[in-house]
Amino acid sequence: MKNTASEETLGILHNEIAKAFLLRIQRGDATPADLNAARQFLKDNGITCEPGANPEIQSLIASIPTTEELDEMTLGGRTH
Repeated sequence: MKNTASEETLGILHNEIAKAFLLRIQRGDATPADLNAARQFLKDNGITCEPGANPEIQSLIASIPTTEELDEMTLGGRTH
């Protein structure tokens, strides 16, 4: 006899995993490992985001330093 979960059981498990990730993130106690696992969960399920349609993502993108800004921060304005 084959021991496989039903589609319904797998759907419930999938939903509970998503809810667990969301709860940790919303409470603010998600670790970097939790965030990475949530990111991978979204990626594995084909969830993507269009930056132009999401102000929070636009804000996040705007906050990422450019290569030049990173060089300035790490090299203090010195050239390589």
